[in-house]
Amino acid sequence: MSIKKLTGAQLKKAKSDLAALKKLGLYSGDARKQPTRYARDQIKKYSDVLAGRAKVVTLPKRKDAKTYTEIFRTKARKVVVPARKGEKFFYSKKSGEIFSYNTEYGHAIRRIFPKHALTEATAADLPKGKNIRFAIPIGTGSGTRRMRFSTFKELSDYMKSDSLKRYNKWQNYVEIEEILGNKKTVAKIETDLEDSEDD
Repeated sequence: MSIKKLTGAQLKKAKSDLAALKKLGLYSGDARKQPTRYARDQIKKYSDVLAGRAKVVTLPKRKDAKTYTEIFRTKARKVVVPARKGEKFFYSKKSGEIFSYNTEYGHAIRRIFPKHALTEATAADLPKGKNIRFAIPIGTGSGTRRMRFSTFKELSDYMKSDSLKRYNKWQNYVEIEEILGNKKTVAKIETDLEDSEDD
């Protein structure tokens, strides 16, 4: 079944969105033509990226991105990760994991996104301390809230409650947050990372 052609402002907006997705490596079609049904589906699929609620992280190889397929949307070497305002993302070749830096309530926060589902056994090898938190997003869209716990066991016990049993793959979405210091700390971290990337 044919679809109605876009005109005027709608067409201009769709072409602009497709051009943005193409630049990010999420769309390979011609952004200058009348958007096809597939093209419009891609705009809808990556609406969070276009709105700035998610970022695209480029990993060194396809196989690196493939490790995140059960957690995030991936396309070739690209991984789409939910993001907060001002959050900057990086990839550690050493650990093979995506991480980010941001500020929250005046503190520098590092978020680590494990490439595999966490269990109590694997979490036992992770860093511990009063500056470490295990976080998980609950809900969808604007209703999402992030729950934080001091230990993985506390998080695991919470997710086993009857009201949350529908989240049967919650282990895939656990994030590790590390409180590093004040805003000056995150500024120095970003400078050091930028210097290392230039090498």
